[in-house]
Amino acid sequence: MLKLSRSKVYQMVERQELPAVRIGRSVRVLKSDLLRWIQEQREDNGNVLTAFGNTKRG
Repeated sequence: MLKLSRSKVYQMVERQELPAVRIGRSVRVLKSDLLRWIQEQREDNGNVLTAFGNTKRG
């Protein structure tokens, strides 16, 4: 869905950039939380936020 590598997603979770739940040693991202997070990123002052930095929308 995000088209990011597994290691990049784990990094984002560790930095608390992506909402996640830990269950024992497993990391889970709820679909509803992920969809909400994506929407919030889209609405962030006209900026497109990516895992690689911010890009201003035209």
